[in-house]
Amino acid sequence: MAAKKSTVEIDLDFPIKIEGVECRRLTLRRPKVGDLLAAEEGSKGGSDKDTEILTFANLCMVTPAEIRDLDLGDYKKLQKAFSGFLE
Repeated sequence: MAAKKSTVEIDLDFPIKIEGVECRRLTLRRPKVGDLLAAEEGSKGGSDKDTEILTFANLCMVTPAEIRDLDLGDYKKLQKAFSGFLE
């Protein structure tokens, strides 16, 4: 059985600005149960998408606004990488 990765690098086709600096890659770490619970708590009254954005922001160590700035194609890459941790 192959070892599971603790992080995944996501190369962005459309870089975003993080703290004023162009970012071409995000690092997504493996989620823990507490990450999902914290995102659900933080998005009370919000949609499932709000919870997902909060989760991704936490796991990538960026702000939710920075996740919202992602191109949709890059966001789909992030979703795919996250799903890979759950397999």
